[in-house]
Amino acid sequence: MYPRSASIQVVTARITEPRAGSREYAGGVTLNLRFDDVDAVYDRLKAAGIEVAEPLADHPWGDRGFGLLDPSGLAVCCYHDIPMTDEFKPFLALDPGQREGEL
Repeated sequence: MYPRSASIQVVTARITEPRAGSREYAGGVTLNLRFDDVDAVYDRLKAAGIEVAEPLADHPWGDRGFGLLDPSGLAVCCYHDIPMTDEFKPFLALDPGQREGEL
């Protein structure tokens, strides 16, 4: 149940519109926690009565996850990796040496 890895990101701009069922996020610090089974984490937190800010969903950029906001406003994204959709691949910035067919 413990995350395999974590990263901290500072988010200063909105790049997507909120989806139905999502709470508004004004920017700031985001903590990303990668789990082996995010569905089990989601079920455990929901059973404990924890409010979810971003519903559990598959994301086209290659993760399945959900989001929480702690009382101080820290955004916590819990996820596990899934394959990226073909429709999302054109939006990636390729490394200079990477060919498009390698995605």
